[in-house]
Amino acid sequence: MLKGDRMTLKSVKTCVSIGLMTLFSGVSHAAADLTLYVVDYPPHIFAADKDNVSGLDVEVVKQAFAVMGVSVDTQVMPWNRIVKLMQHGQIAGTIACSRRDYREQYMLFSDPISYVEPIALSKQSLEVGEFKDLQALKNFRVTTVEGWGMQTQLVQAKIPHRTAPDIESAIRAVQFRDVDILYMARYPALYYAKQMQLGQEVKVTSFQQDNALALHLCLSKDYPGAKSLKETFNQGLRAIKRQGDYNDLLDQYLSMQ
Repeated sequence: MLKGDRMTLKSVKTCVSIGLMTLFSGVSHAAADLTLYVVDYPPHIFAADKDNVSGLDVEVVKQAFAVMGVSVDTQVMPWNRIVKLMQHGQIAGTIACSRRDYREQYMLFSDPISYVEPIALSKQSLEVGEFKDLQALKNFRVTTVEGWGMQTQLVQAKIPHRTAPDIESAIRAVQFRDVDILYMARYPALYYAKQMQLGQEVKVTSFQQDNALALHLCLSKDYPGAKSLKETFNQGLRAIKRQGDYNDLLDQYLSMQ
């Protein structure tokens, strides 16, 4: 094991500070121990307003590091640029990215922060039964959001469906039009249903076939102290789960009660 793998938290913070100071001039940085770069991905990350970044995964990362004594700043940057800079170790990393084989070459992946889990959102009054897989949707009138990954899945599975321009419009179609089901990822569906104050008007049905995609804190392998940063975060994540803070964040963003 490399010496860097055994660094103390104090050493990690020192390396992070040094790394931030050496970033090239095109990357902004703040007076925090660690800066992570993000794109807009509600409700995991709200980054449309670059001066007010928030979101479920952002808050999880900040709280997990905070209990370990590491402060975190987030900055908005286009995804392609984030990837390029991570490949060269010029930034620490990003939040809410998925594990891919080709990313293993230059990224380290934390324990899962959250998941992208396909679900069916419908009215409470609709009898849907159990969904084994996507083919069960052929018995219903289905909608999803135009251009999102969920639509690609429906097309590949040859499931007839309509599309909506955004999640709110799709939920309204289930609520008021002749549409039975919105096929969408769990967290965005629950978040927007909560914002629309639907409460007990809608319900979520999971699929028996487990195809949830984990989202992680992703760190550049070549960034100073990256391995220790990953372990520090994982420890903090376990701590906020034990303390109940993690579930509190889920309720804050997703609970419709």
